[in-house]
Amino acid sequence: MTLLAALLAAMSLTVPGCSTGDGGEAAVEAEAEGEASEAGSEEADPEQKEEEPAFDPDTLPMTDARLGEFPFFHLPEGYHTKPRNESTQAIGHFAFWNGTDYIEANGRIYQGNIQAVDGKVFSGSELALALEEQITGKGGVLITDSVVPSSARAVVLTREFTAEYNKGLCWPTEPVRTYVVRDLDRHVWVHACTYGDIGGGWVIAEIPVDKPERPALSAQALASALREEGEAELGLTYRAGAEVPLDADAQVAALVQFMSETPDAVLTLRGKAGPGLSVAEREALAGARARHLYQALTAAGVAGDRLQVTASTETEAAGVTVAQASNAGTGA
Repeated sequence: MTLLAALLAAMSLTVPGCSTGDGGEAAVEAEAEGEASEAGSEEADPEQKEEEPAFDPDTLPMTDARLGEFPFFHLPEGYHTKPRNESTQAIGHFAFWNGTDYIEANGRIYQGNIQAVDGKVFSGSELALALEEQITGKGGVLITDSVVPSSARAVVLTREFTAEYNKGLCWPTEPVRTYVVRDLDRHVWVHACTYGDIGGGWVIAEIPVDKPERPALSAQALASALREEGEAELGLTYRAGAEVPLDADAQVAALVQFMSETPDAVLTLRGKAGPGLSVAEREALAGARARHLYQALTAAGVAGDRLQVTASTETEAAGVTVAQASNAGTGA
């Protein structure tokens, strides 16, 4: 994924009738041409603003919700998309507005025009709220809810772009909401908008990413962290919703060595889970992660009465934290 200085805009998603070819595209292009002319005549700000750090989706919390099948989200009751007004590209290119600039999405892309079912009055606020609850409920983060500046969106509203994404575009003066859901394998971007009280649209992109793996702490690093900080975050990597890490051998070996070299140590294993789960689901998954590590350590020879197991009910980065315990507990 690369930042674009002035490419594809998150202009919002479908112009009424755009999907059926009744002239909506021409209206978008006409407005875009006017904005391009206006943007070109703007004088540069003599004072350079301090450049903000580039937006990095890898800094977002990793969801523990299993997303299911692409495109992962569905419309709420009372709203639908007709088959002719939606499409999926196996490999497409879109760019999402993040509030300051654009990030290019290269991957599988779905776009759809959203309408109310017969007999229902379209409500933009109702639709926006329902989509937000669903997306954030799976661990998504709202990145921006804003109108793209005319100087930025004028670059993207070309005949070619509007033709390619006419099912998912709205009036460019309407606010656009951009969300990102992050798990171990991908970033899922959602670009949603409405156009007045007529309808709306959305674009959903699945962007594969390299799997980030936390390096296992050595026994020396573990001892140093426990001595200086009182606790240590273990180098364990989990898929969304998984109780078992991808590879725990090196981390278990380091823990076994630490426990062998520190015979009076008693550790608390605190499991943690990420966003996208209810409190009960989060506590259950966090506990299962801690218990799995407990079982791996006792199987490797660590006495069970030297280990305590607990689970966090807070939304944290998925994993297990170890801390020095004052008294031996009952294990798992």
